[in-house]
Amino acid sequence: MLLSGSLPADVQVRPLIARHDQRGVLFELSRNSWEGAVPVAQWNALQSQAGVLRGMAVHCENTDVYLALEGRALLGLADLRSDSPSFRARCVVELDAKSPLAVTIPVGIAHGLYFETDALVLAALSRRFDAEDKLGCCWDDPWLAIPWPSISPRVLARDQHWPSAKQLVEQVSARLAAAKAADC
Repeated sequence: MLLSGSLPADVQVRPLIARHDQRGVLFELSRNSWEGAVPVAQWNALQSQAGVLRGMAVHCENTDVYLALEGRALLGLADLRSDSPSFRARCVVELDAKSPLAVTIPVGIAHGLYFETDALVLAALSRRFDAEDKLGCCWDDPWLAIPWPSISPRVLARDQHWPSAKQLVEQVSARLAAAKAADC
């Protein structure tokens, strides 16, 4: 569920249909026939306690898909693609295991997770993780203007000392241009 802001172009939010019976619940996470389906090369599980913020990170080669399996987390998104029709669009999407949905995050979209409760979030990656493809900026950079619910989340020291969002936009633009040139 979109809580605030404007969804960046190409980000997909897909409600997942739950099938309940006396044994419990089954819901499909992904299907190749779905529009915009992402081929998955790697699955990761992120388990964090309430009050933790992970991010803001961006990939230039990898598409991500996030969904909550337990608990609730807020997914902050910001479009850093300078040639995008939604450049600088930002939003917060609620990931709640009680109302499951999958959010597909294309390259060039910065994203971070704030865990409102203890939670387990599943992350699918279109390519195997490559540390060289992970860039980031400070989670509370005013340029991003992500409306996080907490002004003092628990974050890694690295996440507090990443470059500014404006510097990150320059890095993302250069990498996306290089990737586009390599495809020609």
